[in-house]
Amino acid sequence: VTFNGQQYSSAGTYFDTIPALTGCDTIYTIVINVGGYINTSQQVQLCNGSTFTVNGVAYSAPASVLDTLAGVNSCDTIITYNLVSVPAFNTSASVSICEGDSYFAGGNWQTISGTYVDTLVSAGGCDSIATTLLTVEPLPIASITGDTIINSGETAILTASGGNTYSWSNGDATAQISVSPAQNTYYIVTVSNSANCTDSAGILVQVNIIEEPQPLIPTAFSPNGDGINDVFNILNRDKFTVSIFHIYNRWGELIFSDATSGWDGTYKQTEQPIGTYVFYVALKSIATGKQHSFKGNVTLLR
Repeated sequence: VTFNGQQYSSAGTYFDTIPALTGCDTIYTIVINVGGYINTSQQVQLCNGSTFTVNGVAYSAPASVLDTLAGVNSCDTIITYNLVSVPAFNTSASVSICEGDSYFAGGNWQTISGTYVDTLVSAGGCDSIATTLLTVEPLPIASITGDTIINSGETAILTASGGNTYSWSNGDATAQISVSPAQNTYYIVTVSNSANCTDSAGILVQVNIIEEPQPLIPTAFSPNGDGINDVFNILNRDKFTVSIFHIYNRWGELIFSDATSGWDGTYKQTEQPIGTYVFYVALKSIATGKQHSFKGNVTLLR
Protein backbone atom coordinates (compact mmCIF):
# COMPACT_ATOMS: atom_id res chain seq x y z
CA VAL A 1 0.00 0.00 0.00
CA THR A 2 1.47 3.34 -1.02
CA PHE A 3 0.58 6.47 0.89
CA ASN A 4 2.16 9.79 0.18
CA GLY A 5 4.95 8.10 -1.72
CA GLN A 6 5.69 5.62 1.04
CA GLN A 7 5.05 1.85 0.56
CA TYR A 8 3.75 -0.35 3.35
CA SER A 9 3.69 -4.18 3.11
CA SER A 10 3.00 -5.35 6.64
CA ALA A 11 0.27 -4.79 9.15
CA GLY A 12 0.66 -1.98 11.64
CA THR A 13 -0.08 1.63 12.54
CA TYR A 14 1.98 4.24 10.74
CA PHE A 15 2.15 8.02 10.98
CA ASP A 16 2.93 10.49 8.26
CA THR A 17 3.36 14.26 8.72
CA ILE A 18 2.55 16.54 5.86
CA PRO A 19 3.48 20.19 6.22
CA ALA A 20 0.65 22.57 5.46
CA LEU A 21 0.98 25.72 3.40
CA THR A 22 -0.15 27.75 6.42
CA GLY A 23 2.74 26.42 8.44
CA CYS A 24 0.65 23.98 10.46
CA ASP A 25 1.52 20.31 9.89
CA THR A 26 -1.08 17.61 9.11
CA ILE A 27 -0.53 14.26 10.78
CA TYR A 28 -1.99 11.10 9.19
CA THR A 29 -2.42 7.92 11.14
CA ILE A 30 -2.26 4.96 8.75
CA VAL A 31 -3.64 1.60 10.01
CA ILE A 32 -2.82 -1.31 7.69
CA ASN A 33 -4.54 -4.67 7.99
CA VAL A 34 -3.29 -7.65 5.97
CA GLY A 35 -6.17 -9.92 4.87
CA GLY A 36 -5.71 -13.63 3.97
CA TYR A 37 -6.88 -15.50 0.91
CA ILE A 38 -10.39 -16.92 0.99
CA ASN A 39 -10.20 -20.59 0.09
CA THR A 40 -13.43 -22.39 -0.83
CA SER A 41 -14.43 -25.49 -2.76
CA GLN A 42 -17.44 -26.51 -4.78
CA GLN A 43 -18.49 -29.87 -6.18
CA VAL A 44 -19.70 -29.85 -9.75
CA GLN A 45 -21.55 -32.83 -11.26
CA LEU A 46 -20.82 -33.62 -14.87
CA CYS A 47 -23.65 -35.39 -16.66
CA ASN A 48 -22.88 -37.68 -19.55
CA GLY A 49 -21.73 -35.49 -22.46
CA SER A 50 -21.77 -32.21 -20.49
CA THR A 51 -18.83 -29.80 -19.78
CA PHE A 52 -17.91 -27.22 -17.15
CA THR A 53 -15.86 -24.15 -18.11
CA VAL A 54 -13.28 -22.49 -15.83
CA ASN A 55 -11.26 -19.53 -17.12
CA GLY A 56 -12.25 -20.35 -20.68
CA VAL A 57 -11.31 -24.02 -20.43
CA ALA A 58 -14.08 -26.62 -20.81
CA TYR A 59 -13.74 -29.75 -18.69
CA SER A 60 -15.68 -32.94 -19.41
CA ALA A 61 -13.90 -35.42 -17.11
CA PRO A 62 -13.40 -35.61 -13.35
CA ALA A 63 -10.74 -33.12 -12.15
CA SER A 64 -9.85 -30.55 -9.48
CA VAL A 65 -9.70 -27.09 -11.06
CA LEU A 66 -8.58 -23.88 -9.33
CA ASP A 67 -10.08 -20.48 -10.07
CA THR A 68 -8.98 -17.14 -8.60
CA LEU A 69 -11.53 -14.41 -8.02
CA ALA A 70 -10.82 -10.87 -6.87
CA GLY A 71 -12.53 -10.07 -3.61
CA VAL A 72 -14.17 -6.79 -2.65
CA ASN A 73 -11.32 -6.05 -0.21
CA SER A 74 -8.76 -6.54 -2.98
CA CYS A 75 -7.80 -9.96 -1.59
CA ASP A 76 -8.14 -12.95 -3.95
CA THR A 77 -10.58 -15.79 -3.40
CA ILE A 78 -9.39 -19.23 -4.42
CA ILE A 79 -12.17 -21.61 -5.53
CA THR A 80 -11.45 -25.29 -6.04
CA TYR A 81 -13.96 -26.95 -8.35
CA ASN A 82 -14.15 -30.69 -7.80
CA LEU A 83 -15.60 -32.10 -11.00
CA VAL A 84 -17.30 -35.50 -10.61
CA SER A 85 -19.05 -37.61 -13.24
CA VAL A 86 -22.63 -38.69 -12.67
CA PRO A 87 -23.22 -41.97 -14.51
CA ALA A 88 -26.12 -42.20 -16.88
CA PHE A 89 -28.81 -44.72 -15.97
CA ASN A 90 -29.75 -46.63 -19.09
CA THR A 91 -32.35 -49.30 -18.40
CA SER A 92 -34.37 -51.57 -20.62
CA ALA A 93 -37.40 -53.75 -19.96
CA SER A 94 -39.42 -56.20 -22.00
CA VAL A 95 -43.16 -55.90 -21.45
CA SER A 96 -45.97 -58.00 -22.89
CA ILE A 97 -49.60 -56.93 -22.95
CA CYS A 98 -52.70 -58.47 -24.48
CA GLU A 99 -54.40 -57.08 -27.54
CA GLY A 100 -56.83 -54.38 -26.45
CA ASP A 101 -54.74 -53.37 -23.42
CA SER A 102 -52.31 -50.43 -23.26
CA TYR A 103 -48.98 -49.63 -21.58
CA PHE A 104 -47.47 -46.21 -20.79
CA ALA A 105 -44.11 -45.82 -22.54
CA GLY A 106 -42.46 -43.16 -24.68
CA GLY A 107 -44.62 -40.49 -23.08
CA ASN A 108 -47.93 -42.03 -24.13
CA TRP A 109 -50.23 -45.03 -23.74
CA GLN A 110 -49.08 -47.54 -26.33
CA THR A 111 -51.17 -50.27 -27.96
CA ILE A 112 -48.78 -51.37 -30.74
CA SER A 113 -45.67 -53.56 -30.45
CA GLY A 114 -42.43 -51.58 -30.68
CA THR A 115 -39.45 -50.01 -28.91
CA TYR A 116 -40.24 -46.92 -26.85
CA VAL A 117 -37.69 -44.60 -25.20
CA ASP A 118 -38.31 -42.35 -22.19
CA THR A 119 -35.85 -39.68 -21.00
CA LEU A 120 -36.07 -39.22 -17.24
CA VAL A 121 -34.23 -36.99 -14.76
CA SER A 122 -32.20 -38.96 -12.22
CA ALA A 123 -31.56 -38.04 -8.59
CA GLY A 124 -28.28 -36.41 -9.66
CA GLY A 125 -30.04 -34.11 -12.09
CA CYS A 126 -28.81 -35.94 -15.17
CA ASP A 127 -30.94 -37.60 -17.79
CA SER A 128 -31.52 -41.36 -17.71
CA ILE A 129 -32.78 -43.38 -20.63
CA ALA A 130 -35.47 -46.01 -20.12
CA THR A 131 -36.10 -48.27 -23.11
CA THR A 132 -39.25 -50.41 -23.23
CA LEU A 133 -39.54 -53.33 -25.64
CA LEU A 134 -43.32 -53.70 -25.91
CA THR A 135 -44.95 -56.82 -27.35
CA VAL A 136 -48.70 -56.92 -27.94
CA GLU A 137 -49.86 -60.53 -27.74
CA PRO A 138 -52.86 -61.64 -29.84
CA LEU A 139 -55.98 -62.81 -28.08
CA PRO A 140 -57.05 -66.45 -28.31
CA ILE A 141 -60.32 -67.22 -30.09
CA ALA A 142 -62.62 -69.29 -27.89
CA SER A 143 -65.26 -71.58 -29.36
CA ILE A 144 -67.57 -74.35 -28.12
CA THR A 145 -69.04 -77.30 -29.97
CA GLY A 146 -71.41 -79.99 -28.73
CA ASP A 147 -75.03 -80.90 -28.14
CA THR A 148 -77.32 -77.93 -27.72
CA ILE A 149 -80.64 -79.78 -27.38
CA ILE A 150 -81.09 -82.79 -25.09
CA ASN A 151 -83.93 -84.55 -23.34
CA SER A 152 -84.24 -84.40 -19.58
CA GLY A 153 -81.93 -86.94 -17.99
CA GLU A 154 -79.57 -87.02 -20.95
CA THR A 155 -75.96 -85.80 -21.01
CA ALA A 156 -74.49 -83.16 -23.32
CA ILE A 157 -70.81 -83.23 -24.28
CA LEU A 158 -69.34 -79.72 -24.68
CA THR A 159 -65.88 -79.23 -26.20
CA ALA A 160 -64.00 -75.91 -26.05
CA SER A 161 -61.03 -74.93 -28.20
CA GLY A 162 -58.72 -71.99 -28.85
CA GLY A 163 -56.54 -71.88 -25.74
CA ASN A 164 -54.02 -73.62 -23.50
CA THR A 165 -56.16 -73.61 -20.36
CA TYR A 166 -59.93 -73.59 -19.84
CA SER A 167 -62.25 -72.39 -17.11
CA TRP A 168 -65.98 -73.15 -17.30
CA SER A 169 -68.78 -71.35 -15.52
CA ASN A 170 -69.72 -74.61 -13.76
CA GLY A 171 -66.23 -74.91 -12.25
CA ASP A 172 -64.71 -77.46 -14.66
CA ALA A 173 -61.20 -76.79 -15.98
CA THR A 174 -60.84 -79.18 -18.92
CA ALA A 175 -61.42 -78.63 -22.62
CA GLN A 176 -64.26 -81.16 -22.76
CA ILE A 177 -67.00 -81.45 -20.14
CA SER A 178 -70.17 -83.52 -19.65
CA VAL A 179 -73.28 -81.76 -18.35
CA SER A 180 -76.78 -82.96 -17.49
CA PRO A 181 -78.80 -79.83 -16.74
CA ALA A 182 -82.37 -80.17 -15.49
CA GLN A 183 -83.40 -77.04 -17.37
CA ASN A 184 -82.12 -74.72 -20.09
CA THR A 185 -78.61 -73.64 -19.02
CA TYR A 186 -76.06 -71.25 -20.55
CA TYR A 187 -72.45 -72.41 -20.19
CA ILE A 188 -69.49 -70.01 -20.54
CA VAL A 189 -65.86 -70.98 -21.02
CA THR A 190 -62.84 -68.66 -20.65
CA VAL A 191 -59.74 -69.79 -22.53
CA SER A 192 -56.18 -68.55 -21.93
CA ASN A 193 -53.15 -68.79 -24.22
CA SER A 194 -49.45 -69.01 -23.29
CA ALA A 195 -49.31 -65.21 -22.80
CA ASN A 196 -52.23 -65.37 -20.32
CA CYS A 197 -54.48 -63.48 -22.73
CA THR A 198 -58.10 -64.58 -22.52
CA ASP A 199 -61.27 -64.85 -24.56
CA SER A 200 -64.70 -66.24 -23.71
CA ALA A 201 -67.47 -68.09 -25.50
CA GLY A 202 -70.87 -69.37 -24.47
CA ILE A 203 -73.40 -72.01 -25.49
CA LEU A 204 -77.02 -72.64 -24.52
CA VAL A 205 -78.00 -76.22 -23.75
CA GLN A 206 -81.76 -76.57 -24.14
CA VAL A 207 -83.52 -79.32 -22.23
CA ASN A 208 -86.72 -80.95 -23.48
CA ILE A 209 -88.60 -81.82 -20.32
CA ILE A 210 -89.98 -85.36 -20.66
CA GLU A 211 -92.40 -86.52 -17.99
CA GLU A 212 -91.65 -89.91 -16.53
CA PRO A 213 -94.32 -92.39 -17.71
CA GLN A 214 -95.94 -94.60 -15.12
CA PRO A 215 -96.77 -98.23 -15.97
CA LEU A 216 -100.50 -98.86 -16.34
CA ILE A 217 -101.25 -102.23 -14.77
CA PRO A 218 -104.87 -103.42 -14.45
CA THR A 219 -106.17 -104.90 -11.20
CA ALA A 220 -108.27 -107.58 -12.92
CA PHE A 221 -108.77 -109.41 -16.23
CA SER A 222 -111.23 -111.95 -17.64
CA PRO A 223 -109.68 -114.57 -19.99
CA ASN A 224 -113.06 -115.82 -21.31
CA GLY A 225 -112.38 -115.48 -25.03
CA ASP A 226 -114.67 -112.50 -25.61
CA GLY A 227 -111.77 -110.41 -26.86
CA ILE A 228 -112.06 -107.96 -23.95
CA ASN A 229 -109.46 -108.03 -21.15
CA ASP A 230 -108.52 -111.58 -22.06
CA VAL A 231 -104.79 -111.03 -21.23
CA PHE A 232 -103.20 -109.51 -18.15
CA ASN A 233 -100.53 -107.15 -19.40
CA ILE A 234 -98.96 -103.73 -18.96
CA LEU A 235 -101.31 -101.47 -20.89
CA ASN A 236 -98.60 -99.00 -21.96
CA ARG A 237 -95.88 -101.61 -22.49
CA ASP A 238 -94.65 -99.69 -25.58
CA LYS A 239 -93.16 -97.03 -23.28
CA PHE A 240 -90.96 -99.52 -21.40
CA THR A 241 -88.45 -102.27 -21.83
CA VAL A 242 -89.70 -105.12 -19.64
CA SER A 243 -87.09 -107.40 -18.07
CA ILE A 244 -89.25 -109.40 -15.59
CA PHE A 245 -92.95 -110.30 -15.73
CA HIS A 246 -93.84 -112.96 -13.11
CA ILE A 247 -97.19 -114.31 -11.92
CA TYR A 248 -97.53 -116.30 -8.66
CA ASN A 249 -100.54 -118.23 -7.41
CA ARG A 250 -101.87 -118.06 -3.87
CA TRP A 251 -99.36 -120.69 -2.73
CA GLY A 252 -96.38 -118.67 -4.06
CA GLU A 253 -95.80 -120.91 -7.03
CA LEU A 254 -94.40 -119.18 -10.13
CA ILE A 255 -96.93 -120.00 -12.83
CA PHE A 256 -95.93 -117.47 -15.52
CA SER A 257 -92.64 -115.87 -16.52
CA ASP A 258 -92.40 -114.11 -19.88
CA ALA A 259 -91.06 -110.56 -20.27
CA THR A 260 -92.24 -110.32 -23.88
CA SER A 261 -95.99 -110.90 -23.51
CA GLY A 262 -98.92 -110.87 -21.09
CA TRP A 263 -100.54 -113.74 -19.12
CA ASP A 264 -103.58 -115.43 -20.63
CA GLY A 265 -104.71 -117.02 -17.34
CA THR A 266 -103.31 -120.49 -18.00
CA TYR A 267 -100.55 -122.57 -16.44
CA LYS A 268 -99.18 -125.54 -18.32
CA GLN A 269 -101.98 -125.03 -20.82
CA THR A 270 -104.58 -125.34 -18.06
CA GLU A 271 -106.98 -122.53 -17.23
CA GLN A 272 -106.40 -121.27 -13.75
CA PRO A 273 -109.25 -120.80 -11.34
CA ILE A 274 -110.90 -117.53 -10.46
CA GLY A 275 -108.98 -115.80 -7.69
CA THR A 276 -106.26 -113.37 -6.75
CA TYR A 277 -102.75 -113.73 -8.11
CA VAL A 278 -99.52 -111.88 -7.29
CA PHE A 279 -97.45 -110.23 -10.00
CA TYR A 280 -93.91 -108.83 -10.01
CA VAL A 281 -92.71 -106.57 -12.83
CA ALA A 282 -89.30 -104.99 -13.52
CA LEU A 283 -88.92 -102.54 -16.41
CA LYS A 284 -87.07 -99.46 -17.72
CA SER A 285 -88.50 -96.28 -19.19
CA ILE A 286 -87.58 -95.91 -22.86
CA ALA A 287 -87.84 -92.11 -22.65
CA THR A 288 -85.71 -91.50 -19.58
CA GLY A 289 -83.92 -94.77 -18.89
CA LYS A 290 -85.28 -94.84 -15.35
CA GLN A 291 -85.69 -98.29 -13.76
CA HIS A 292 -88.98 -99.36 -12.16
CA SER A 293 -90.17 -102.44 -10.29
CA PHE A 294 -93.69 -103.20 -9.08
CA LYS A 295 -95.40 -105.89 -7.00
CA GLY A 296 -99.13 -106.19 -6.67
CA ASN A 297 -102.30 -108.26 -6.98
CA VAL A 298 -104.48 -109.03 -9.98
CA THR A 299 -107.88 -110.75 -9.91
CA LEU A 300 -108.68 -113.41 -12.51
CA LEU A 301 -112.36 -113.41 -13.45
CA ARG A 302 -114.35 -115.71 -15.77
